Amino acid sequence: MPLFGKSHKNPTEIVKTLKDNLSILVKQDKKTEKASEEASKCLVAMKEILYGTNDKEPHTETVAQLAQELYNSGLLISLVENLQVIDFEGKKDVCQIFNNILRRQIGTRSPTVEYFCSHQEVLFILLKGYETPQVALNCGIMLRECIRHEPLAKIVLHSEHFKDFFSYVEMSTFDIASDAFATFKDLLTRHKVLVAEFLEQNYDAVFDNYEKLLHSENYVTKRQSLKLLGELLLDRHNFTVMVSCLITRMLFYRHSCLWPNHSHADIELVSLSYSSDIAHSGNTFCRLVENDVGKLLQEPRNKLYKLKHLTRVQREALSALIND
Repeated sequence: MPLFGKSHKNPTEIVKTLKDNLSILVKQDKKTEKASEEASKCLVAMKEILYGTNDKEPHTETVAQLAQELYNSGLLISLVENLQVIDFEGKKDVCQIFNNILRRQIGTRSPTVEYFCSHQEVLFILLKGYETPQVALNCGIMLRECIRHEPLAKIVLHSEHFKDFFSYVEMSTFDIASDAFATFKDLLTRHKVLVAEFLEQNYDAVFDNYEKLLHSENYVTKRQSLKLLGELLLDRHNFTVMVSCLITRMLFYRHSCLWPNHSHADIELVSLSYSSDIAHSGNTFCRLVENDVGKLLQEPRNKLYKLKHLTRVQREALSALIND
């Protein structure tokens, strides 16, 4: 049975109907209940066009028409900007529509990526979504899909809003903080060359903030940050950054204040693990740096040697924490 009565609406009509009803929801006038119902129908209709139905595959020309209508009307951005006024199921539908349109390709082109490069505000609306609990996780899903595309990841990395991640990963709501950290990690690990250049160019600004995460009062934040730092420093693309960390003693030397804390032995072992590997990979240039850096590199090895004298059960427990 057709969703809109006797006949299906075409993409132009669906987009117009949804835009009109979204406007009513934003204004919060007396017709919001009806508008919410109509908006939901439009979102379902869009999903049918993009994903097809049980007995019908998506039609390429109709998908292209819908995408173009979403661009031309500005509705794709409006849906993100006003996500909080859409009902629970509708929010999930918006995420699916957004991600499908974003993945769409024409040959080697990605039209939606190009569109967002010209309308960068959508990326920052998604990022700021972490400040609104009722849409935070939905925004995280869409933002991570954006980050999969290097041109969009570059915009986020080089924006003044990048520093907001350092606050979002420390938010008091665990689900939101965890989602923000997942996005943060994706941004710093997915596009290796891009990130290496970014970290080299913005070393002080990034690691001044990152060091605060390593001293967070939140155990989970501290632990995740240590593991991510280890992953970053041991990536061959970030060799220059690793050298900078060693020579300046920043982030590396100051971890020593974490190591004596035996109440969180997994943090200790994680930091020892990657710093020991760094020490090994750094043998070729250690002769070129000051003597005290060389001595510093021996500290984790000595500490690691002491940990080897833990009981087998203790070692297995610590290893399990790292590998989970």
